[in-house]
Amino acid sequence: MVREGRKEMKRYRLVFTCMSSRAVHLELLDDLTTDAFLNALRTLVAIRGPARQIRCDNGTNLVGAAAELAKNRSVHDAMCIEFVFNPPSASHMGGVSELQIRTVRSVEQLLRTALEKAWWEVLHLNSENNHVLWRSSTAAH
Repeated sequence: MVREGRKEMKRYRLVFTCMSSRAVHLELLDDLTTDAFLNALRTLVAIRGPARQIRCDNGTNLVGAAAELAKNRSVHDAMCIEFVFNPPSASHMGGVSELQIRTVRSVEQLLRTALEKAWWEVLHLNSENNHVLWRSSTAAH
């Protein structure tokens, strides 16, 4: 969950994993739509180069993206990607990608814990020394 003003907005991680080198590419999505996935895929292709094959589950956004790319194959020559879908209800077929997702979650939890600890240490040190962390620009000087 991410706060935007007073609202809490949900964000989604998209994990791309190279099956030959085990490299991981992460993208942050605002929603789980086909357009959001295609934009993330375009970013991946722009940064890492074209992929030959994508192995994924049967999410509606992924199935929609495969159909969209197949329909417009002449327009998206750089994105001639073969989609291979895991059987329904068989996330264990993901193997390496499921392992990479677990690793990303573990690293994210470690980073979150370390950042929270560092933030509380900064607050504690500054409260002991009576320092002001920041000053509002509207405060009277």
